[in-house]
Amino acid sequence: MNTKRKSLTDSQRQEFSILLLLHRIANSQDKIHFSFLDQNHKTIEPNLKALEQQDLVQLDVEQHYQLSEKGQQSYDRLVQQQVSYQAHFEIYTFVDLGAGTFADPETDLLEDECWADLRVAVAEHKGIDPYRVVFLAMLSDESFFTSKDWYFDLAMGTLFDELESITKEQIRIDELSYDDEDGNEVMGEEVIVDVIEQGSQLAQERRERQAFDQDVPNEEIITTTVYHDGGWRW
Repeated sequence: MNTKRKSLTDSQRQEFSILLLLHRIANSQDKIHFSFLDQNHKTIEPNLKALEQQDLVQLDVEQHYQLSEKGQQSYDRLVQQQVSYQAHFEIYTFVDLGAGTFADPETDLLEDECWADLRVAVAEHKGIDPYRVVFLAMLSDESFFTSKDWYFDLAMGTLFDELESITKEQIRIDELSYDDEDGNEVMGEEVIVDVIEQGSQLAQERRERQAFDQDVPNEEIITTTVYHDGGWRW
C-alpha cells in the first residue's frame, strides 16, 4: 500500500515560524531593535508583529525584542520538546535494517549507504506528527539558519519547503515489508515495532553510559501544542 503523506498545512507553517523566531530571539546575539530594523529584520517585520499580537514578545529597556512571560513559557516547552526528540528519536537516524543495528555516531561511517533514517516512520507509528519531529531535528541542528537568506525565505513562506520535502521523502512503514527465508511476508508494522523496541532500549543504555543526568521528558510532550486556530491558547 502506497500511503502518500499529507502536505504541510498553513497552520503548521505559522506555528513553526513563531517557534523558530522564539528560538532565535532567545538564543541569538543578533538582537532586534524595535525602531531601527536592519534590512534582514525589516524583511520579517510582519512576523515580528505576529509575535507581538500573540503577546509572545516585549521590549526591553533598550527597545530590543525579548520574550515575554508567555513567550518564555512557549520557548521552555519547545526546549523540552527538543530534549525529548533527542532522547527518543535521534537513535533512529541511522539504522541498518539488514544487520538489525543502530549506528554509533562516534565510531561508524555515517555516509555508508547501509543506513536508513526511520525517524519519520517511528513518529507515524507512534501517532506523532512527523513534521514536528523533522522540525525539531532541523532546529536542533540549526539547519534553518545556514543560509543568510533565511529571513527572506521565512517572510516569503518558503523556509519550511525543505522540511516538507524531507518529510515526504522518508521511508514509509509499508516500505519496510519484506519476505523472510521461508517466503513469508513480514509486514512493515512488525518491522517498525521491533526497531522501536531495540532502539528504545539502546537509547536508554547510551544515556546511562554517558551519565546523562538531565530529566528526559516523555515523548508525548512532542505531540502537545498550545497553538490553535491561528492563536496561542493556554
